[in-house]
Amino acid sequence: MNAEPAHSTSAWSWSSRAALSVAFARLALGAAAAPIAVPLVNPDFESPVLAYNSNWSSPIPGWANSTPAPGVTFCVGNMPPASHGNQYAWCDLDSFHLTQFVGGTIDSNSLYELFVDLWPLNSTNVSALIMIGDFTAGRYVDQRLYRPSWNTNLTQFALPTHQWTTVRAAFHTADFPGIGGHALSFTLQGAHLAVDNVRLYRTPSLAAPAANYYVSSSGGNDTNNGLGATTAWQSLNNINQRIFAAGSSIWLKRGDVWTNELNLRGSGSAGATNQIGAYGAGGRPMIIRQDRDFDRCIVLNNASHWRIADVECRSACLGLFLRYFESVGYQNIIVENCQFTDLDARTVDPQLHNLEWAVPAAIWIGGIIKDADTNATVLDGVAIRNCGMENCTSGIGTGYYYLPSQPARVTHVTIENSYATRVTIGGLSFDSVSHGVISHFRTFERNGKSGGIWTGSTGVMLTTCSDLLFKDCEFSDTDRAWADTTQGDGCGFDFERSNQGVTLRRCLFHDNDGEAILTLATAGGVSNTGLLFDGCTFWNNALDPADATYSPGGNAYELKLTSGTASGTVTNCGLYRSLNSTNWYNPSPMSASVKLRSLRTYWWTNYQSRASAPVWGWSTDGNFAGWTNRNQWNNPAVSGGVFSGTAASNDPYAYSPLIWVNTLRAAPFIHVRMRSTAGNGAIYFSTETDPIFDA
Repeated sequence: MNAEPAHSTSAWSWSSRAALSVAFARLALGAAAAPIAVPLVNPDFESPVLAYNSNWSSPIPGWANSTPAPGVTFCVGNMPPASHGNQYAWCDLDSFHLTQFVGGTIDSNSLYELFVDLWPLNSTNVSALIMIGDFTAGRYVDQRLYRPSWNTNLTQFALPTHQWTTVRAAFHTADFPGIGGHALSFTLQGAHLAVDNVRLYRTPSLAAPAANYYVSSSGGNDTNNGLGATTAWQSLNNINQRIFAAGSSIWLKRGDVWTNELNLRGSGSAGATNQIGAYGAGGRPMIIRQDRDFDRCIVLNNASHWRIADVECRSACLGLFLRYFESVGYQNIIVENCQFTDLDARTVDPQLHNLEWAVPAAIWIGGIIKDADTNATVLDGVAIRNCGMENCTSGIGTGYYYLPSQPARVTHVTIENSYATRVTIGGLSFDSVSHGVISHFRTFERNGKSGGIWTGSTGVMLTTCSDLLFKDCEFSDTDRAWADTTQGDGCGFDFERSNQGVTLRRCLFHDNDGEAILTLATAGGVSNTGLLFDGCTFWNNALDPADATYSPGGNAYELKLTSGTASGTVTNCGLYRSLNSTNWYNPSPMSASVKLRSLRTYWWTNYQSRASAPVWGWSTDGNFAGWTNRNQWNNPAVSGGVFSGTAASNDPYAYSPLIWVNTLRAAPFIHVRMRSTAGNGAIYFSTETDPIFDA
């Protein structure tokens, strides 16, 4: 809920238990519960009451004041009028703060919303920070920023001059397990502001029974019951204020658009999965945010057994956030047929997000881990299928910034038939993931060397992961992100540190600025062990590698398995070295801990001119188009679009020219029109890895 809620009080009386149960059912399915005003001390700064000839009093009673302290005033001359009542707080200081400790304790399963009116006192050096805090735990639970002094680019709301602007900060207690019973506080801080009319509301959440719920921004109404396409809700507010029972389905109308965050709460069960999907005709329903560093499209809070399908997320910092806050043991999340576009930002700082996440991404699994759960599994079972991610800083990622990485924090991961284009920090960026199969996943298309990001760039990054299989995947076109040759990796696949038992099978790596594969042991990590690269192909990498200033030995290789950072086997792989490469691999000779077996080392220039997916139409009479080595083939001729001849014995054949095929992109078919006056025809083919002609 972004607008300030209406609130009222009323008295109810009922004559029977039956009437009471019917009323509750209607409340659960119809309009949201009414917000309740939470009492505050001096929220509109009407105390002390100032005399007409004395327009200043400091410090402000009922608030913890900074030093020097702001004061209470009223409109005199060119000063702004109060937004509510007669007086307001005047904070024309380079830095101030006002804090209030709310009486009572936090209620469970409620939405808390804080509203504050702000007036900028000039147009140049104003800043504002509104924070709601769990005072008992010593942390904030939401914040709103306007040009904070430490980074003036971090702005979450507009603050036009010569008018009051209402700013909202909010949190739902269901998103913070254990917060019930804690003390609540909030802080207003910044520079050169007038502040007025502070109000806090609590809205009890509704338990939504298992049912089909419909939402249409174009044809719904929030006063409907939401139980059918003709009685759909309009906004996402009714979804955001409910906790859904197992077996619930939320349907968004195809072709409709929403601009605020969707929050999903409540777990399904093994036999009754909750889901969000699409109904009607047209394109995917879309959630389009304002492309700010704090914008998120969909947040799934502390939940198991959900299927999220057929939705599109755009113009945010996070598309889908699978958020697990100080709780573990969740299971089975499925994401299918979704699209994520323009989730690209350069601010990567977990401190800005309460250490819950940092990297802008299409799909991110994160949150906070309690000390007691250091080695626990947070989420067991994630399946992502048929999803596209375009122009995203990261595609699919996991990350916990407190506590340190541990294997198996997220386990049993399946990713199939998905892609990420124009990514910077990995189409996949996995930290603490184990037991996964990633198949037919592609990263491609360049993002440009825009700089402005403190990390390296890669197609895939793994940290503290184990027992992963990548098969039939493609990792290409990674930019270094920096034009400066002393900055950025630009590799296709980055083993950052401490990975075990990772297999790459039949994967393709090509046209990356840096090496195809890079192994490291950064930030105190240990070597990557038990690696297996089997049947992979590497070509034309190191197109614009960083120099030795950035990485010892430089990055001009197809493979760089930095000494002391890898052990395992590279077998049956083809390396087609670009002209920019210093060598096929580094170190050379390779470390004893890495076994090289049956490798094919060539120059890409010998292959790049070969046709891919060619068509032979023999449109020019007499031109055989490269078909040679004719055997037992008399009177060969090309005429009228036909390659013909007469068999001299029982084994006539001809060879096509050598071609180059990207086996993951090419359709696995050969189409031939053939006619014979006697006998049968057949097609045989061979590859570098299998040189025997097979039918």
